[in-house]
Amino acid sequence: MSAVENQKTAVLSGCNLYRYELIRGDLSDPLVFIMLNPSTADADVDDDTIESCLRFVKANGKTGLVVYNLYALRSTSPKGLWTSEDPVGVENDKHLSEAAKNYKNIVCAWGVNARDDRVQEVVSLLKSNGANLLCIGKNKHGSPMHPLYKKAKPLEMAWDVDS
Repeated sequence: MSAVENQKTAVLSGCNLYRYELIRGDLSDPLVFIMLNPSTADADVDDDTIESCLRFVKANGKTGLVVYNLYALRSTSPKGLWTSEDPVGVENDKHLSEAAKNYKNIVCAWGVNARDDRVQEVVSLLKSNGANLLCIGKNKHGSPMHPLYKKAKPLEMAWDVDS
């Protein structure tokens, strides 16, 4: 069994509507992503996005994967976020803050559907807790690319929200 497969956990809300954290593998040197929102992946099941992230883990020689999101609401479509009264989730910022304290480098990968005010809130929270922000590439308007259809490769690009 590879290091990336040896641990599979997820932190879900009591109602299972929100996923705050997903872990795959060994946490000694993980690749940490913050994406838009969780879909169907949980402690037992990986979705296509998690499979793509795991390819980035291997391409970067990391030991595991940790995933957080701007919005913790589990939805298979970003449109589902905007019909919810609380797409962020009451515990999400606590988990994001802990991520920034625990992991030096965080890969921002939420794509083009994030709302600017939420991006600013999360970037401020991450930077104030000491995180270095990276991305796998930038979209046309400067937002950090989502990993789903990207070729897994070593990460070299810092991401600045103002660029």
